[in-house]
Amino acid sequence: MEKMKRVETTKKKVLRKAEEIQADGTKEAENKESEAPPEEGITRTMGMLPDADSPGVTTPHDKGYKKSLSRPSEFLHFIKKYIRADWMMELKESDLILCDKEMLERDYEGKEADLLYRVSLPGGREAFIFILQELQSYVDYTMIFRILVYVVNTLMKYFLDSAQNEREQSGFRLPAMVPIVFYNGMERWTAVRSLREYQDSGDIFGNYILNLEYYLVDLAQIDEEYILSTNTVLDNIMYCDKFRKKLELAGAIRTAYGRVGELGLQEREEFRNWVKYILLSVCGNKEAVVEEILS
Repeated sequence: MEKMKRVETTKKKVLRKAEEIQADGTKEAENKESEAPPEEGITRTMGMLPDADSPGVTTPHDKGYKKSLSRPSEFLHFIKKYIRADWMMELKESDLILCDKEMLERDYEGKEADLLYRVSLPGGREAFIFILQELQSYVDYTMIFRILVYVVNTLMKYFLDSAQNEREQSGFRLPAMVPIVFYNGMERWTAVRSLREYQDSGDIFGNYILNLEYYLVDLAQIDEEYILSTNTVLDNIMYCDKFRKKLELAGAIRTAYGRVGELGLQEREEFRNWVKYILLSVCGNKEAVVEEILS
């Protein structure tokens, strides 16, 4: 009888130990999961994200563009790398001044330009560069007319803000207006690029009709390898923005996270905030869940 009691006691001890081991293993697994790097948590979370080509889905890729391009150094990098006009290559960061929001004029629908820079050129001359971000899936065929309205409204403001005795001098000149369209849709941009093309029979009048053109940066037409040839926050956002399928986007974010680690604290935080914006839209704006993933 005593022997049976000892056996029963031993069995209970073994069972308790087994339960403890199992509990410890579960806890260790949970700890490992919670200690996983942010990009692994992002990959898991992206499994919940519908692909961008699913009905009714708006891909939240555009949050970081305006913030990055609002820094003169990043904007200068952008135009030198992705437009590469000869006159741009001579510019320095000190030549660029981001204009206040009050300087932004509106188009015929009341939409503002996204950013406006005042540019100092050799010989005391100046120009304005403004950028329109077409962060949408469709092509805006009215773009050249929108740009025309922006240009006219901005030049009108500049003219009226100039002293009357100054603007009536023979040497008075309006600043050049340089439009840039940045488009991140998956389909090729097919809208006309010049005002002459937008006017009926515009090709037969030569230089005797009003004309202007815009620089186009069409993200879908830029090779991934070229984007990754330099490493800025904007480069990494643009790289991720080329992927719209959930798992491809997760992989791109993992790649970008590894690159962003080489940048400064401010740049790393900026990219993290952009990723956070994406995850918030995925997780139904549950900030606590997103912070846990990114922690």
